[in-house]
Amino acid sequence: MSTWQELSLDCLRAAKILANSGHWRSSVNRSYYAAYCAVTSQLVARSVSFAHGWNNPGHEQLPNLILHHLALPMKTRRRLKQLILFLRDAREDADYRPGRTIDKAKAIACIRRAEKILQDLEV
Repeated sequence: MSTWQELSLDCLRAAKILANSGHWRSSVNRSYYAAYCAVTSQLVARSVSFAHGWNNPGHEQLPNLILHHLALPMKTRRRLKQLILFLRDAREDADYRPGRTIDKAKAIACIRRAEKILQDLEV
């Protein structure tokens, strides 16, 4: 059985492998999930409960959960909120909007933002 932190690191590794292979959309997807899992790990550790009795937060809940439940300085929580919003928007473009351009620059930007989230959360 894996932990949220292990899932986070696995997703980040996958994002990098996919980007190096030119799979930009899939890389963006994995970058988002690397960040999602890292944040979820921290929320679970703080015994935060989620809507609908799930063991993980809904994607739309994540920004507010970051602001109100992580034990980090407010400046850091605000930055994490902005980073996760960017990553979620990019993931939705990559996964659901085939007309949107997802290129190497976007994939690398997402990897960098996911890395920053993992760094801030000490994953």
